[in-house]
Amino acid sequence: MMLTVVTVICFGLYFARSIKSAEGYSLGGRSASVWLVAGSIAGTCVGGGATVGTAQLAAVTGLSAWWFTFGVGISLIIMAFFYAKPLRCTSLETILQYLALKYGDKAGTLAGIVSSVGIFLSAVASTLPGIGIIS
Repeated sequence: MMLTVVTVICFGLYFARSIKSAEGYSLGGRSASVWLVAGSIAGTCVGGGATVGTAQLAAVTGLSAWWFTFGVGISLIIMAFFYAKPLRCTSLETILQYLALKYGDKAGTLAGIVSSVGIFLSAVASTLPGIGIIS
């Protein structure tokens, strides 16, 4: 584990030298390929917590545990077909900024609240596998 942590820190320090702005940090200078972005998003959604948690939940509840994976898959497809290209054509960094620009500040605020609740629920769901592993 220590080797992994040290390796990640070394790569981070090495590549941090090439970052010149906030956009360069958050968007990689807009130079990432479609596959790199898709892989990063999918990797974020389907991490160890989701994998272990879904397997644990499936063992307890059955097929209904599949809804998380199904929901993430559908949301990624929606993002790919409806938001990726329009977002790429703007100078914006997030889908929330795009929604606020396209549909107004109230839509941006509502999307921000819904997104925050989703992130909170995701954080809670990510801790559940740990409880199963510890117990």
